[in-house]
Amino acid sequence: MVLTFIGTKMLIAHWVHLPVVASLVVIAMLIGASVIASLIATRK
Repeated sequence: MVLTFIGTKMLIAHWVHLPVVASLVVIAMLIGASVIASLIATRK
């Protein structure tokens, strides 16, 4: 998902400006959600 977000951001960068802080927040949320999902999956 992180690579998909970054790729999409690069493709639309010509038309849409997304601040760096917003990109970092989205990436941090995606990585955090992945870590939480991994922890939940390994408990079962």
